[in-house]
Amino acid sequence: MKLHETDIETFNQLVSAEPDATIYQTSFWADQMVAKGYRAIFLKAVDDNDICIALCMLLLKKESFVSGKYVAYAPFGFLINYYDEVLLRQFHDMLSGYLLQEKVSRLIIEPQVAYGDYSVNRTLIALGYEKEEDLSIYEEHVGTHENALSDPNVVLKIRCIEDDSVFRKLIKDRKESDKLKIFENLKQHGLCYAAQLDCFKSKRALEQSVAACEQFIRVHKDDYKYTEALSEKENEAKQLKKVFNTINKYERSLGEDPDIAAMCISDFSDRYTIMFKTNLDQENLFNAEKEIVDQVCADCKNRGIIKVDSTDPFAYCSEKKLLGRYTVKI
Repeated sequence: MKLHETDIETFNQLVSAEPDATIYQTSFWADQMVAKGYRAIFLKAVDDNDICIALCMLLLKKESFVSGKYVAYAPFGFLINYYDEVLLRQFHDMLSGYLLQEKVSRLIIEPQVAYGDYSVNRTLIALGYEKEEDLSIYEEHVGTHENALSDPNVVLKIRCIEDDSVFRKLIKDRKESDKLKIFENLKQHGLCYAAQLDCFKSKRALEQSVAACEQFIRVHKDDYKYTEALSEKENEAKQLKKVFNTINKYERSLGEDPDIAAMCISDFSDRYTIMFKTNLDQENLFNAEKEIVDQVCADCKNRGIIKVDSTDPFAYCSEKKLLGRYTVKI
């Protein structure tokens, strides 16, 4: 086995060919971290026939301002067959030698291996790794995805665009502005799914539904048999009016037919990854996030992509526990 650095373009091409690769293991994510003071290194291991058998992106940062040593971090771990113990040991040994030359004192990895896989855990422990914390990834499998029932009183248009104009309108908090850089760094792999509210059609539907509730209340208000139903209709009318007033608020602050939610999607390798999301609909009055995910899953199905994932929970998702984050002293 030989281990050496490789150029960014070659590295990204090799990563994209791996079935379990993520955007977090490429230069597109490294660009985000380099802006925060990290140094990125792209490594490739080859066998005696010069065939690639392992890949690793490392992000290096000084332990402290006064230290001459570095900590190396491999987001989402190595791209390697973790179940090949001999290969994993060889790669670890060669990588350790390389990191010593780079004055790295500690390596952090996050293997994308399911929780409870004791064979991989046992090998890592034998190599000197220690588990730091649990990790999870959140997934929705396209083949089993079922759309939630849409609210007939709210009309949303879900569209996919390739620029950051929607994010710039929705992200006003300075603390959140770093997200814009994520989309910029994704380059050709970045997509924005936005939920645009049709104010006129939604308000018209809401007015009709409120009128129907009020008509029901007028007709049955003196009939004791409808006591429970009347209470339900009163609550329904109250909620409908709240949605109506919220739409008016959005119109005043954002203009006609505003975007009220958006997701930044990475379209890389064989998966769609939600990088971040922003949503004005904090009370979930409009089900905007669910409608976006519905459209994302529909697009994935058309393209043969089997799942949508994220490091954070999202609508419909299920949690997949991973082995966790491991650290080893070099």
